[in-house]
Amino acid sequence: MPEAGGLPDALLKLTDLIAPNEHESYLLTNLELTDEESMLRSAVYYFKRGIDTVIITLGERGSFYMRDNGEQAIIPAFKTNAVDTTAAGDTFIGALATRLNPAFDNLPEAMRYAAAASSVAVSRPGAQPSIPAEDEVLAILAVSDH
Repeated sequence: MPEAGGLPDALLKLTDLIAPNEHESYLLTNLELTDEESMLRSAVYYFKRGIDTVIITLGERGSFYMRDNGEQAIIPAFKTNAVDTTAAGDTFIGALATRLNPAFDNLPEAMRYAAAASSVAVSRPGAQPSIPAEDEVLAILAVSDH
């Protein structure tokens, strides 16, 4: 099987979860993510390389995930007034890592937490200073209908 965008398949086979943004996913798969079907095709591409769980962030469209057991969902982005998107992806991944359990069985909840954190980050200028504290994220989740 050919390598994905310069990443060795031997490395991908050792990967439990991959979480590129839509541009990074395009570079790896050569698949544009225009609709749910293209997202599914992208996930299958990763599954064929041994990755069990795929998350793709989609900017203001939210994020998509699929597991090799067929579980899938699109997690909507939180509405916000974006000022600076510099830290959006890093905040999403960092927040996800703080919430995701080792079995990945709380993936939707962890992704909602990450989406809330990212929505705060993009509403502020700067990179590191824009990353929210846990209490800020929990406050958003408490009043959200997400």
